[in-house]
Amino acid sequence: MTYFGQKVVLTTKHNKEQVIAPLFAEVLGMEVVVHEADTDQLGTFSGIIPRLGTMEETVVAKAKIGLEAAGCEFGIASEGAFGPHPISGFLPVDTEMIAFIDRKNDFKIIETILSTNTNYNPNLKNDMRAHMNPMRMRVIHQVCQKLVQRLARMCPACDLPGFGCVDLVRGLPCETCGLKTDLVKAEVHGCVKCDFRQEQAKLLQYTVAPMQYCNFCNP
Repeated sequence: MTYFGQKVVLTTKHNKEQVIAPLFAEVLGMEVVVHEADTDQLGTFSGIIPRLGTMEETVVAKAKIGLEAAGCEFGIASEGAFGPHPISGFLPVDTEMIAFIDRKNDFKIIETILSTNTNYNPNLKNDMRAHMNPMRMRVIHQVCQKLVQRLARMCPACDLPGFGCVDLVRGLPCETCGLKTDLVKAEVHGCVKCDFRQEQAKLLQYTVAPMQYCNFCNP
């Protein structure tokens, strides 16, 4: 099964079709139809209107607005959040999430990117709305690339689109003692509907873990 020639509705009020529509057309052969809605009703990242659910719940709800309004079988929406880096705490980050809903086959896929390529600054009050922020648009383009590339992959077992990473296998061995570390050594790819799973080697910076990541050698 492919999506070639199908229409997909994008729910947005900030011109995100500029970076989303070309990717869906080029990679999947889908035509993006825009449903302009007041998505601020679901919450704003400025906090003026608080989100009532998680980021994932919000982006799915946003996609469903367009689905219901257009009576379409396929829907897209994206959502952004800004704040300090979850590990370092010093760098500002842009977290972009995009959701694709396939109502025909009854599944959804959500992809996320965390990027330090942002001009977010809580003290300069930059306009972070997508249509006013080219840096944010570039990150939305990146997360959309991740989504369409996954949608272009078919499940080897049932031939549904969306075959991709569903889990990580940790335990890359330490270069010194050989014990397992918390570093990822492989990805588990799976189907959005059936139970088919396939472990695939991940393209790694390391083939063994540097001892600095070993709890035994570097407790």
